[in-house]
Amino acid sequence: MKVRTLNESVERGDVDGVLALLGEGVTVDAIDERTGVTALMAAVDCQSESLVALLLRHGASVGGVDERKQTALHFAIAAAIDERSHHFDTCGEVLEPNLTIVRMLLEAGADPSVTDQNGASPLDWARNGNLPGAVQLLTPAAQSSVAPDGSPSVAPEAGAPSSAPRVNAGIGQTPKGDGGDGKDGQ
Repeated sequence: MKVRTLNESVERGDVDGVLALLGEGVTVDAIDERTGVTALMAAVDCQSESLVALLLRHGASVGGVDERKQTALHFAIAAAIDERSHHFDTCGEVLEPNLTIVRMLLEAGADPSVTDQNGASPLDWARNGNLPGAVQLLTPAAQSSVAPDGSPSVAPEAGAPSSAPRVNAGIGQTPKGDGGDGKDGQ
């Protein structure tokens, strides 16, 4: 199946292969049955800025969701949380992760208030993942998703547990400790 080949090319970082498949007419937003994600989600998960840009130029939708109702922006925040957990300076201080892909998705129209199956938005994930830079990027965009009465247009119920992952589990996997049950995955 060509969709699977497209996502496999993305996962390998094969720009030429992706271009060739798109040139053959493979639908850029098709869902890979093997992983349940689009090529854009796979590129975000792999943190490939060049492939994210390429797929966006070819019309990839930033609003598509996987089986857990997560968007590419959810994937980008999960990757930033994972990067943050492994990125330290020479003094052992945690560094803010690269948020270029988050910016790219927002510029392409990604909505930071869209919630996943557990009622958590990318903005919620960024807040719970202690990503102040991502929160800052997402907050102005989230403000444009406010209902006339001032409430978020899509928001988790008050007091609902967060589904923000502690680490990026990768395509098709649910991060441990994010089940929204208040448990730590232990």
